[in-house]
This record gives sequence, structure tokens and C-alpha cells, in this order.
Amino acid sequence: MLVRCLSLVALAALCSTAYADPQATRDDIEIRRILSVSQGTIRIAKDPRNDVLYILRQDGEIERIDLTAARRVPTYSHRDHGISSGFTGFAIGPDGSFYLASNRHGPRNSGQFALARGILLDADTGERQWEQLDPDNLPADVPIDDILAASIFGRDPTTNNRYVLKTTNGDITLLPEGTVYTVADHGFTRPSALFIDADGTFYVLKRIDLSIYNIATITKGEVDPSSGERTWFTLAETEPYERCDCIYNHEVNGLIVSPDNRSLFINSGSRTDHGEIQDGDGHFPGLRETALTAVILRVPTDARDLVLPNSRYALLDQGFLFAEGLRNAYDFAFAPNGDLFTTENGPGRDMPEELNWLRQGHHYGFPWRMGLDDTPQQFPDYDPANDFLLSPRSTAVREGYYHNDPTYPPPPRDFTEPVINLGPDADAYRDPADGRIKDASEEGVRFGTFTAHRSPLGLVFDVDLALAEPFQGDGFTLSWTRGDPDGDSVNGPFNDPSQDLLHLDLTKVGDNYEAHVTRIVGGFSNPIDAEIIGNHLYVIEWSGERGLWEIVLPPAEEFPPASLAAAQVFSDLGTQTPADSVVPYEVNAPFWSDGATKTRFIRLPPNKRIAFASHGPWDFPDETLLIKNFYLDLVRGDPASRRIIETRFLIKRVNDPGWDGYSYLWNEAGTAAALLADSTTVTYVIDDPQDPVGFFLQEYYFPSRQDCEVCHTKGAGYVLGVHTAQLHTSAEQNQLHSLAQQGLFTEELPTDLSSLPHLPNPFDPSIPLDQRARSYLDVNCAPCHRPESVGRTIIDLRYDTPLAETNTVGAFPTLGDIGEPEALILSPGEPQLSTLYLRLLTMGTFRMPPLASSIIDERGADLIAEWIASMGSSTAVAAVEETTPTAFALHQNYPNPFNAATTIEFQLAAPAAVELTMYDAIGQKIRTLVAQHLAAGYYRTQWNGYNDAGHTVASGTYFYRLRAGDYLATKQLTLLK
Repeated sequence: MLVRCLSLVALAALCSTAYADPQATRDDIEIRRILSVSQGTIRIAKDPRNDVLYILRQDGEIERIDLTAARRVPTYSHRDHGISSGFTGFAIGPDGSFYLASNRHGPRNSGQFALARGILLDADTGERQWEQLDPDNLPADVPIDDILAASIFGRDPTTNNRYVLKTTNGDITLLPEGTVYTVADHGFTRPSALFIDADGTFYVLKRIDLSIYNIATITKGEVDPSSGERTWFTLAETEPYERCDCIYNHEVNGLIVSPDNRSLFINSGSRTDHGEIQDGDGHFPGLRETALTAVILRVPTDARDLVLPNSRYALLDQGFLFAEGLRNAYDFAFAPNGDLFTTENGPGRDMPEELNWLRQGHHYGFPWRMGLDDTPQQFPDYDPANDFLLSPRSTAVREGYYHNDPTYPPPPRDFTEPVINLGPDADAYRDPADGRIKDASEEGVRFGTFTAHRSPLGLVFDVDLALAEPFQGDGFTLSWTRGDPDGDSVNGPFNDPSQDLLHLDLTKVGDNYEAHVTRIVGGFSNPIDAEIIGNHLYVIEWSGERGLWEIVLPPAEEFPPASLAAAQVFSDLGTQTPADSVVPYEVNAPFWSDGATKTRFIRLPPNKRIAFASHGPWDFPDETLLIKNFYLDLVRGDPASRRIIETRFLIKRVNDPGWDGYSYLWNEAGTAAALLADSTTVTYVIDDPQDPVGFFLQEYYFPSRQDCEVCHTKGAGYVLGVHTAQLHTSAEQNQLHSLAQQGLFTEELPTDLSSLPHLPNPFDPSIPLDQRARSYLDVNCAPCHRPESVGRTIIDLRYDTPLAETNTVGAFPTLGDIGEPEALILSPGEPQLSTLYLRLLTMGTFRMPPLASSIIDERGADLIAEWIASMGSSTAVAAVEETTPTAFALHQNYPNPFNAATTIEFQLAAPAAVELTMYDAIGQKIRTLVAQHLAAGYYRTQWNGYNDAGHTVASGTYFYRLRAGDYLATKQLTLLK
């Protein structure tokens, strides 16, 4: 096969050949041909919103494939209808019946003519009843004239499905659903690539031939949400660039949109075989490549009518030139970790084809270096007659493109190597020393990457991690060219069958990758493109019967798996070292977990990002995984005795705002962890030198999946610890900035991070006491005690809620006083009379937190007690007379105005629940002076100009209000400093 450049001209000239059906090399791979694609089909792409497949034809038609119908309607073979050759007609009657005619034994009426009818019995299953008809006694409803005049295609008028007859063996298969967009929509005949991004936008790529120049154009088709109609317009177009008068005008073949939907990457192939002069029949003397050839371009997806200049400096200056030195990168694909890869087709000389990890600003060697081999024409002593890697049948050799070339330019700089193939397949090479064909992995030779002339294309990755091992997260690529397993056919892979599907098991080594390459399906007929949906991989063929093949690979175990090791979140399970896709993070204020130390991680779905929010919950993509490890010190206070006991997963549901929680229980050796189906309690012996007996028993609770929903509520945004205030650190390298650099967010962070909310460390003594206490309450209590959450009281303990609005200060408890009849929820100055503090000390019914805790957080309780005590007392009120007044009254304070302190007196005509509160000029409550039940009498108290948080307030006008039963009175005072 002499065609090597994979241009559309070459494709159009390729002859169809009948091949055997593809075969898998493994028993756990299933293959079925589900339909035949239209002639000239060159691309297949999926809409990631709904996994609907589309195919692109050379004539510009875009067809949609109904996979549901394709799987439901079986292929009918000669075993069904009884005819295997000599077909003269195929038609579908008005009722959906299939008719096949054959004259394999003679003309009609000779007794040798055959006619079969397949009557549809079940539209859902496609079951048909087949019968042989007598040509001389046909039923009246048989459309014999239509049958004899029909081609190999037929349309079922009852379903509008299209079918094709395979004349070599009688198989009947379903055709694609039908054309959805045409040249009239996007404006292109002979397009070269199609891509559909995350929001369903179509991108079509086309090279326009203008005599001695080319123009590359990208058309974008956006859907109008209101009408559902698709609007097409030009996103970008190159300036005209120079063609060559040869077969090496490689197309702008590949395009892909970045996971964040911001950038579009385009391959523009070379105009030469290996950097030789191609002067365009004298129009461009001395020209080899141009600024717009042998490059990867990157343009913004929100552009319109963008012009890409034919100048390297202008491309660099405007940020359009992404990578250089790629001869013909026919396909792109993003790996699960977000790295971008491309396959590359090599020259006419027997040099390896490449798989490259694309990075901005890198040069991949063409034309000076391809597949780790140097192009010999750059050397002054080159003699093609002594070049064992040339074949006289090669087009490039016959045209004289390989020759001694004193003007060949020197290499511009260092090059980035391709991915190294470690074998066992697709690594045959011809030894330049003697011309013998060898196996690179057997010889121990570094090889980059594929056997010469394989023409790798159709690159895809298991980005959804939907496959079981050994395929999970790996890549797959097709090989276009028909090989010669027993020899060295020119321009075909030698000693290599090719036309197959390769499994690429990639491992990052240093600043590049190595790959174990394994052939898993062989026997396609010029496979030209592939797409992957879940554990189904779809391959379209250019030649033969142009099949669309569905390859079913073993699916991944349901997530989360029974074994933590199977989740592959740790590259080293024993040390809990995170895998490459797992990002560690820390929080400012950790939740109390019975003394457990924790490590925390995020794993995002492949090519997905978090929508950052300065305030409130972040918006996580579906299937985000939050991971938390729990460790106990088996000797209290000794980190050296620390042992992992639990790993928890919190997983974002699909198409649902909620999350699901799971717990893994580790074995004693810390070598494995098993998924728990329900809650359980495990007793750990903790050595404690301070304990009278030297140890204590800790009952550690592993929550059930339902338990997780108690705290991870809708009102709290489901995710408790991963938000701006918790991850916003004040360190020199802000954690939010670090996460952004790792690509976790969909958008840029605010320029001034210092303005973002920040939860302080509750136990950092350099931070004001009230801030530390409020931070502790926010983390440990506010998930439930906030608006729209599950707390049974109306208190609001969020950090940014003003204390006066928390409904705690001077408020009477509604769920019991914990044995203190005089207790309030928060009694300023009196922690022993504050249930907010007392609930932290009890292990009974009123324990806070109410779940998964058996040990009191003494340090946290002390913090809250210290904070309450610092507020001053709300009960510093004294009875000044023993007589009983006849009326309720609030008196004017004195002195007024005041500086240091002022006295307020009031009288009660009867026992009452009393609240005496201070307000500022705009009506915000700033201090509760009295909040208790008092007997009838005369009372006096003071205000010293402090608020409930223990801070002094500014000079100005203030109001004090007395509420005693039904009595309400307010007066004004003035503070001067």
C-alpha cells in the first residue's frame, strides 16, 4: 500500500478490499459490527452531554447514530434468510418486510431464481419470520419490480431506519440514523475533522485549496438554548500559506477542545516528507516548511473570525503557536490526568511513528528528528544509496526527495522525545546498520513509538475510568495501514499485521512517558477513527464494508469498590501516598474526631474542574471524590505510635446535588482496608501514662452511609471542609493559589486573595479569642445549627453571623437545661450556666456533637468556656430595695453622657423573664446586660461600653431596651470617649 500521508486525496484514491472480521486477542473483549457507515466517512465523535455519536463524511454531511436502535436491531445473515450470494435486489416493503432476490443459479423463471421475505414480528427486538417465496407464484403484495430495481440499500417506511445489504455474504445491517447537518449548515465540502465539546458545540475543520496556497478554517456550531437551533459561524481562519506540488500537503487533520472549554487545539501537518525543499513547481524557491505547517495551534473557543497569521513570530506573539516539529499529528486525546497526547505519522523512510505528550513551547523534532532517529539528509556526508531505511518503491525515493543536501538547515534547539514503547507489540524496526528487521523490546532498544508506516490514528483514553484493569485510565489507538506480518512491504508496517487496536499502558517517567503497547484487536479494514463511551469503544472503517464496530471492554467494578486498593486513590497504599490524580489539601480549622489526626485529598473526574466561589459552597463536578484518612496515636501524645484506622469517601452524585459517604476499615497491619456496609464500633487500647491504670479503651465509631447525611446537609452545602474560608491560608504560598496552579478551578482566582474569607485556627493564641471560639463553633456545630439545616433549635453558629444574631446570648434553651435550671444557651460571663458549653462536656442525650464521638474535646470545651467567661456577666444586676413597686418602669441611665461606665435602673411589679439589651444607632443588638428570671423589685446594673464579643464600642448614641413579660420600654444614652 503506497498511500502514507492520510490526506483526503489519498483516502479518495484508496481501493476497497474485502477483509475478514476483526478478532480480539483476549477472551474478555467482545466485538460486534452494529452497522455500516456511509461511504467517505472519516470521523466519529460523541456529544459528551448525552453520549450520542455523530459521524462526519467527506462530502460534509454530519450524521447521527442511533446506538439504541443499532443494538436492538440485529444483523440478519444467510442463516436467517437462506441466501448467501448472487444478490440482484434488496427492498423493504410498506409494512417493513424485507425482500432479497438472487439469481445465483440462473435467470428468473428458470427455476433457479431465489426470493426471500422477512416479516417483522417484534419491532423492539427486531425478530423476523423468514420464508422462501415461489418466484412463479408470488403473493400480490410483493413489490417484485421494486426489489429487482433496488440497490443494496433500503429504507424501512415504518421506522425510517436505513439498512445495507452486504453482497459478499448476505448480511443486512442498520445504517446511521441520518443526516443532521449538511454543507448548507457549516459551509464545508471535504472537511477533515469534527469535535463536540462539553456543552454540545460542534467544531468542524477544513483545508481550502487555493491553487498554490492553502487556507485552514474552523467553523463553530452553537446551539441556541431558547430555540434548539444550531448557528454556524467561522471561529478562525489562517492566512493563505504555501502548498507543495506533491502528495505531502498534509491536512489540518486533528482538533480537540481543552477540558475547561477555553482552548481549541489544531494540528496543521507538514508540506514535506522530511524537510526537503518543495518549491511548489517553482513558485516558492527554497521553501521547506511554513509558519503554519508542522505545528500545533491553539486558539480561544470564544473567538469569532479570528485570523491566524503565516508568521512564526506573530503566532508566538499572539499566543497561537502551541507546539512545533510534528509532521502529521492526525489525532488528539486528553488523558484522565489532563495531559494532552497526539499520534504522529512518519515519513517515507523506515522511521518510527510517534505518540507525543504535547506541552506548550516544546519542539518535537520534525524534520530533523523523528521517532528518535535523525533525518540523514541534514548531514553533509549523506549518501541515499547506502541508506538501508529507504526502499526504491517509496514515493519519496522515486521522486528523488532523499539526496545529499548541503543547504539543509541545522536543528534550531533541543527536542522533546516521543513516548517510549516498551513492547511487546508495534515495536518492529529496521536496523540502519544492516537493514534487518528487529524487535525493539527484545533487543533492549529505546523505541519511539510505533513500527514505521503504521499510521496511528483514532486516539482515545478511558477518561471516565469506566474500564477494569488492565485498561482503566489507559489509552487506545488504531493503526490505519495494512501490514505485512511476514515481510517488509514498502510503506507498510514490516513484520507487523497493523490495521488493529492497540492498548497503551502509559507510565510517567521523569519528564515524559513510557508505554507498554499491546495489540488487543486485529483485522480491521483501514480503521480511520475511534470514540469511547463508558466501556464501549467504537471504530469506523474506511475500506471494505465500512463497518462501525462496537468493542466491549471489561467494565470497572462499581465505585466505591469493596477494597480500598481497588479504588486506586493511593499510589502506595501502605504509606497512603496519593496517586497522580489525587490532590492533597489542608483545612484551617479541623473538625473534632475523638482525637484522630486526619489527612485530606480531592480527586476530580478526568478533565473536570471546580467552579470556585469566594463565599458559600463551591460547585463540584459530578463524581468528585473527597478522601479523608483517620489516624489514632496508640500511645497518647506520641506521633510515632500513629496508626491509620479509617478512610472515608464522599462522592458527588450524578445529576443530583447530593453526596454519598462511605467508610473503609483498615486492618491492624495498615496494609488493607475494606468497605463497610453499615456503621460499626471498634475498641482501641490507648496507652496513656497519665491514666491511673496506664491505658484507656477508646470506642471508635465508623459511621454508616446514612449517618453521613446527618451532617452533610443541603443547608450546609453538603461539603463541609472544602470551601474558601477553610482552604484560604495566610502562608506565603496560599493554598488556594497552589490548587489553582494545579488546574482545579474553572476560572481565575481573584487577584487579591487577602480579601477572601478566612477561618482562623481555633488554637492559635496569636488570634483574638472571640475569632478562635467562633471558628471552632462554625466547624463543629454550624453544619447543623444554621438556617435551612437539621438543627432542632433556631440558633445560628456560622462564623460570619454577628453574635447578637446567633439567637444564643441570653436565650432560653428549648431542648433542656442539662440540670442547670438557671442556664441560658449563652450566659455572658458564666460558662457554667451556658448550655452551649455544657453540651460539650456531657456524653448523654444532649451531647454535642451528637454523632460518632465518645471522647470529650477538652481543649475545645476550654476554649468555649474561656470565651464565654471573657464576655462579662449578664447577671451583674442587684436588687436595691426590698419593697415591691406598683408598676414596671425603666429609668434614665446616669451619668449620661458617660465615659467609663453608666448605671441603669429598672423596677418590676411582678416576677418576670427579663431581657435588658443594648442597641447601636442602626438597631443592631450589641450587648445583653440582663437575661434571666427576676422577682418583683427594684434593680440596678451597669454597662461599661463593651459588646458581647468583649470589644469596646465607639463613641455615639445607643439605646437600651427592657423587656419584662409584656412590658417593653426603650431609652437613649450617649457614650463619649
